[in-house]
Amino acid sequence: MQRQLRLPVSVVQTAPGHYFIDYGRTWIGGLALDITGTAGQQLDIRYGQTVSAPRTVRYATAAGNTYRDVWTLRAGAQHLETWGIRVFRYVEVIGAPAGWGRPNFPAMAYLYPYDETAATFASSDPQLNQVWQPAHNTIAVTGQNLFVDSWERERAPYEADNYLQLLGSLFTSADPTLGNYSNDLLLHGRTWPTEWPFYTILAAHEAYQQTGDTAALSAYDYATLRGILPTAWFEPATGLIHKTTGNTGVGTCVDCDLVDWPTTERDGYVFTPYNTVVNALSYRAYLDMADIADDTGHPADAAADRATAAAIKTAVNKLLWDPTRRTYRDGLHPDRSPVDHHAIQAGVFAVAMGIADPAQAAGVAATIAARGIACSTYCAAYLLPAAYLGGRPDVAVQLFTSPGPRGWLNMIAQGAGATMEVWDARIKANTTYSHPWAASPAFLLPRDLFGITATTPGFATFDLAPQPGPLAWAHITVPTGKGRIGAAFHTHDGHTDIAVAVPGNTTARITIPDTPQGTTAYLDGHPTPATRTPTGLQIDHIPPGCHTLGTNPNTDHAPDAQLAAAC
Repeated sequence: MQRQLRLPVSVVQTAPGHYFIDYGRTWIGGLALDITGTAGQQLDIRYGQTVSAPRTVRYATAAGNTYRDVWTLRAGAQHLETWGIRVFRYVEVIGAPAGWGRPNFPAMAYLYPYDETAATFASSDPQLNQVWQPAHNTIAVTGQNLFVDSWERERAPYEADNYLQLLGSLFTSADPTLGNYSNDLLLHGRTWPTEWPFYTILAAHEAYQQTGDTAALSAYDYATLRGILPTAWFEPATGLIHKTTGNTGVGTCVDCDLVDWPTTERDGYVFTPYNTVVNALSYRAYLDMADIADDTGHPADAAADRATAAAIKTAVNKLLWDPTRRTYRDGLHPDRSPVDHHAIQAGVFAVAMGIADPAQAAGVAATIAARGIACSTYCAAYLLPAAYLGGRPDVAVQLFTSPGPRGWLNMIAQGAGATMEVWDARIKANTTYSHPWAASPAFLLPRDLFGITATTPGFATFDLAPQPGPLAWAHITVPTGKGRIGAAFHTHDGHTDIAVAVPGNTTARITIPDTPQGTTAYLDGHPTPATRTPTGLQIDHIPPGCHTLGTNPNTDHAPDAQLAAAC
């Protein structure tokens, strides 16, 4: 890790020598102060992520920490540094000299090396821009030497948390190092929920897909990784994962189904031995493990795992899809009769994990549109992709910028300097404010809004398929091992123009969205063959360099400020 000194955004002297300091965002570390004191003088330092009253730091945190240090000074000039780490946005200092300002209060931040300029985002929606910034900041600040749930409370890794933080890190820094390290640690020391170990496979697959690093993939203990698959619970008679051991969601024991957390955020989910969310994650684990088997020289395993994945997908769509409600049931009862309950999580995970076909995804997206954010910050990482996969980018932007108590804007309104464990402190008594797995906009915006995905490991080829929805324009940069991808779209006059910076040694496949039948596609101002897809016109094999695409032949000759940001 590196130690960096970061100045506050504002310093207010509330009384002589009594300061309220706002760093504008969360840092992990402490203070480094140079002060001339008198013998026995006391300096009272109080750190926190929220305030208990205006300009009053809540230093007795909801997690049970007391973030208060009282330093007794000696006579003369001295340099003081916090011992250990605090997680804070705000600091109150009592007993310092009068007249101090911003330069006197540098935060001593401990950070894993991270280039905060590598990933950028801006759009025509100011609220969406507000959501991006703390998500990006959280990923930048919370790496340290391990990916953990939170540095304020548990300081321990969890498989699903690691997977989501890894995605955020890959799309904003292209660095899988800590994610791979944390994933390997978890491979040999799982946590309790039934479905959490499956994320170890998903994380290994995602890191390889983004980086193409065969050495890192091969370093995993293959037998242990494949041993995570729930083969003992696969039921050939139904094609479903059928829990025959372990609990199905009542407690926090090993192999208790989780679905969502905390329990109050589960939307009334009905837990049974045939659990839709567990089946959806199992499907994805088998599919990703098949790719890993292929890439590490185990073709027989790959074929077997793909066959199991196909069986689960068929069974979920046959037995758990409700064609009347146009969404998925929570599961089947032990006698295999259908559960008459449709929690939001059942549909969301079935779509996000790739089980649903386009018509089913559209049905689930309609449910999401009607119900909004009826789940936790964890589930939101799948809720928004389900909206995009269901062809509802308008709903996705509404979810990103939800003004209600469930949404990232509410975190900002509560003064959080990093993404919170839950949407609102009233949901969970010991809520903490530095959870990188809740910073999913850091990867959802590049991956789902812009549709930037590696189609061969390491971004040798990639897709760009934006879904603008209600946005007039947006631009983004995504760092990869091949170089930085720049992308922008601008929707005006009934069509969408796109600009892209394709890195060297890569080629791109780009979809111009929402193009009616009979429309001609233009690449750099020239008519270009394109393939009709359900979402637009797709142009293949776009070479390195900066390009414009659209249905307007004049795009390349009429510079557009919003498109220029891509290059």
